[in-house]
Amino acid sequence: MSFTTDPPWIALWPVIYLAAVTPALIVGDVRTRRLANRLVLPGFAVIGMTLVATIVVETPRTQDALRSLGAGATVLGITWLVARAGALGMGDVKLAGLLAAILARADVGLLLPAAVATMVIAGVWATVVCLTASARGHNWRGTTIPLGVPLLAGFWIAFVLAV
Repeated sequence: MSFTTDPPWIALWPVIYLAAVTPALIVGDVRTRRLANRLVLPGFAVIGMTLVATIVVETPRTQDALRSLGAGATVLGITWLVARAGALGMGDVKLAGLLAAILARADVGLLLPAAVATMVIAGVWATVVCLTASARGHNWRGTTIPLGVPLLAGFWIAFVLAV
């Protein structure tokens, strides 16, 4: 299954919303290391409406909607635990859950390529940042990267693979 198998007015609502807010999320995360709730949280309402519409309009696809809900909740839970350990910010947690729900709406199998792409991008970025700091004689310990950017990049890479 992919995003193209559903009526576009149902399947693409959350993707269109995410496309609209992606630039602002990236700029905000790079500049401030924060993902604005005013941009992320409405995405949950959009995916929620999509799931309800799927259940109402396409009753045979109810399992797909529940899978999407389950994937989003699972990723939210796992990333929340990681955030409790201090490794992630809560904006990253919310964004990861939203992205997982949107991808799982099309195909749960897209979560793995999205996660791999996210980790590769984040790993390369962090390595470059640490090597640059080290080359300048700065202590690289405690250096962070804005994880929202790799999360969004991983999502869009998996989305392109699905379409």
